[in-house]
Amino acid sequence: MNLVPMYQILEPTIEKRYAHGAFNITCFQQLKAALDIHEVFRTPAIIQIGMIAISFLGSAKDMNNSTLDEKEFGAKNVISMIEKLKHAYSIPVALNADHVKDLDTIKMLIENGFTSVMIDASNLPYKENVDITREVKRLAKPYDVTVEAELGILAGEEENIFSETSTYTNPMLVTDFVKKTGIDCLALSFGTKHGVNKGSNVKLRKEIITAARENLLHSGLRTVLVSHGSSTVPKYIVEDINKNGGDLVKAEGIDVDELKSAIKEGVGKINIDTDMRLSITRNIRELIMSEKNKGNIESKIFTYLQENSHEIDFRKILAPVKEMLLTGDAADEFEKKICQKIELGTKEIVGQLLVNFGAVGRI
Repeated sequence: MNLVPMYQILEPTIEKRYAHGAFNITCFQQLKAALDIHEVFRTPAIIQIGMIAISFLGSAKDMNNSTLDEKEFGAKNVISMIEKLKHAYSIPVALNADHVKDLDTIKMLIENGFTSVMIDASNLPYKENVDITREVKRLAKPYDVTVEAELGILAGEEENIFSETSTYTNPMLVTDFVKKTGIDCLALSFGTKHGVNKGSNVKLRKEIITAARENLLHSGLRTVLVSHGSSTVPKYIVEDINKNGGDLVKAEGIDVDELKSAIKEGVGKINIDTDMRLSITRNIRELIMSEKNKGNIESKIFTYLQENSHEIDFRKILAPVKEMLLTGDAADEFEKKICQKIELGTKEIVGQLLVNFGAVGRI
């Protein structure tokens, strides 16, 4: 495995009109499973870590308000996981920090070995977004670290990112923003939405992508366009969760055909998180329901699932085995089963989306 800048993986998508999935992971088992599938499909991998996941991996007392030291501990833990696995794979891998809000965290992540950072100042006025993004690019350039930014605001909630309403990207500002900041990748707001409830029959405003792409190309800018909030929320997985004691209502995602159309218009990176949470939660529910003789740990997880039928954050569900998630080391047969369920759930989603995004065989 060779850690590379994310732009190195993404640049070929500009002409060839396919996309790489960028998969948010939160534990060792997910990382290993995602890399396994990318290796099998002979394609570079983009591994993303959100700030709540960084805090989780840093054993933060309050994951929503972690200290810089706690986040740095989490970042070092991620790099340690990568080091542990690096000799098992031959593919290029980019390690991207997703939705970072402050410069101190950006600087820390760059210095600890992340090869890409996404600064999210999209909630700020345009000039402030430009100014902070330009400063991130200045910090990243000496390290050859890719910089992604966002123009426009996505509705929905995922990790610590929340907005009640969307503000669509103005494609006429895209070229100005890229020229002033020097960024490599730009996330657009064109109708996708964070979280598990994206609304039914979502139609993406693909004309925003088209206009942004044409404006960039006309100016000679090779910026990769990014789609956030793009999980497909497979109905068969939602149904399986509800059959096993879950209660997910109005769970709707982005249709795969809509994403394929977005790729044709110029999107080269598609972020995926919720789909893997769903598949892993389904697997855990099925496992716990099938356990006849529940020990102490199994009983705690079973009780939590009964009391939290809407929960799809498996970090909370698996709190009794948190150490296993951090290290990848299973203490007993039950923990080995949990590891397997996490890996299978991750592979199920990553594999099908790599195929749908046209990313197979891209080494």
